Amino acid sequence: MMSKMKRPNYRLKLDDIGTFVWERCNGMKKVEEIGEQLKKEFGEEVEPVHERLALFFRQLQKSNSITWT
Repeated sequence: MMSKMKRPNYRLKLDDIGTFVWERCNGMKKVEEIGEQLKKEFGEEVEPVHERLALFFRQLQKSNSITWT
């Protein structure tokens, strides 16, 4: 399952790819689904997509922006 927000209000500075991912973090989508959507939207620019997503989510977790369920 995807993550849930720990804090209700905060600011993040994201590029286009980060924004695309963040907008899909709704607690319902699986990471694999977001990865497929990323590939369709950005193509080769996001490869290796799964490694990029893992790094992105680790950074969010490290900053206490998300938790995993």
